[in-house]
Amino acid sequence: MQNTRGFRSTSKPRPDRKIELLTAIAPPGFGTDRWREHIHMIHPGGPATRPRIMTTDRGLIELDQRSGKVLVWGKRGIATELARALADAGNWQVEHLDGFVEVARRDPHGARSPASRIPASRASPASRALWWRERGYQTLATPDGVWVDAGSTRIRDLGDRLELHGPVSDESILAAVTKAKEEWKGGLEIDGQWAQRDLDRIWVECQRQGVVAENCKPSRQAIESWEREKAATVRRDETLSLLRARVKEAELLREAASGAPEVVNRLPPELRAFVTSYLDDTQRTELGRMSTDAIVTELSRFRSLGHEETERAKRNGEPDPGLQRAVPKPSGPAPELSPRSA
Repeated sequence: MQNTRGFRSTSKPRPDRKIELLTAIAPPGFGTDRWREHIHMIHPGGPATRPRIMTTDRGLIELDQRSGKVLVWGKRGIATELARALADAGNWQVEHLDGFVEVARRDPHGARSPASRIPASRASPASRALWWRERGYQTLATPDGVWVDAGSTRIRDLGDRLELHGPVSDESILAAVTKAKEEWKGGLEIDGQWAQRDLDRIWVECQRQGVVAENCKPSRQAIESWEREKAATVRRDETLSLLRARVKEAELLREAASGAPEVVNRLPPELRAFVTSYLDDTQRTELGRMSTDAIVTELSRFRSLGHEETERAKRNGEPDPGLQRAVPKPSGPAPELSPRSA
């Protein structure tokens, strides 16, 4: 080969980057040359991601070298043939993520248009990929959309529509509902041949996140399951609220015992009587050194002792200790503060 001045060029031909990448990720000895014209792009993967190949007819391949699997999804054709060739060379298995169902952005006017008629978002694939990565998902931006890993499901994000390829995993349902809540103003529409079990799962997740789900009719079992979950949530919230209240009382009681008179008025009458009248200075010092957890476990007993102290004062015609506003000096030692043995 000669250059424009008539001299023979000594430069070497540029290596084919795609073939280099394919050679690096394929099993040893795999014949790469025949696939040169059929590969659109290759993502070599990294420490947390697997290598991926997109063929010119927009099929996708993922190499799971550790488990010896070749995953194929998207358009069948060249990708299926290449996956089979890779699997044969490495003695691997081919797994097809066949079929997909759709989740679309809900029409703001409430109409139930087919998902395919909803226009794609104007957001670029790069910006959509970034949105997913910011939420901890692995992505692959392609000319045909952004592919998102969600458990055993591969999601294709087309902006205003998501395609869930392969089995509908819990991770994919959570991802789809999160997308609807944060990007689609809290609404989604179901499209495609969804199994009832999957419809139930996405309906329940929509209830959890407050997302409106169109064209999604749950089963009676799903509704009953959601009612049980709500009741359990209420009980849990009530328990946490009660625990927080007890922790607050324990902290106030310790502060009062440590010499903070301004908090005495914030205690309930029984605990006020306990710390101001039942205890002496030595015991208040001991109480002020106790941990919050230790006081919480003893609150019921302290409250009972405060009630008994109030009743004693009434019988003896003494001022109600539950109304005291400060910690007085005791006239004598009080009973033992340490927890009583059963």
